[in-house]
Amino acid sequence: MRSRVDDPDPVTKRPLFSRDCAEFQIDVPGRRMLWVLVNHFKSRGYGRQSDNDAKRLRQAERVSEILKRFNLAKDWVVVAGDLNELPRSASLAPLLDRSGLRNTFDQLPPGADRWTHRGDATPSKNDQIDCLLVSEALWPRVQQVGIERRGIWASTKKVREKYPPLPTVTGDTSSASDHAAVWVDLDLR
Repeated sequence: MRSRVDDPDPVTKRPLFSRDCAEFQIDVPGRRMLWVLVNHFKSRGYGRQSDNDAKRLRQAERVSEILKRFNLAKDWVVVAGDLNELPRSASLAPLLDRSGLRNTFDQLPPGADRWTHRGDATPSKNDQIDCLLVSEALWPRVQQVGIERRGIWASTKKVREKYPPLPTVTGDTSSASDHAAVWVDLDLR
């Protein structure tokens, strides 16, 4: 495990990552290594939007820089986490437009809801802010991808009717998170 919690922000000189960009090296017996980079980018909800976008851009640039250590055509790499912005945002472009990295949500059925934050569960914002990106080498091993929404209290009754929460989730205070859990099933045999 490698932590980057103290990586300096080139602008502010304070820590760049809101939480961390932890890197996990997992030995897959008899095969090769699986590398997982876990992120939580700057929130959209606090502070000035321009400052948030600028910091998120620097975070995406840093993760893209870290990925240069890998050969994404050969190495098994996952970039996961709450990127806190819609994929079409310019602040995420250095990461999401990176060659050799694929968005597992592209495996969802056409027309499927892609939202992962309860505030984005609208037709105009039906997009993910939580991501599971995999290297080109890992892409053929993606079996299934999904979004588990039962642990959140959705923002509207209409959404809760479409995606009923668990019986114990009766409001904001009993929800697991305001984010749905995203998952990918990989065949590493």
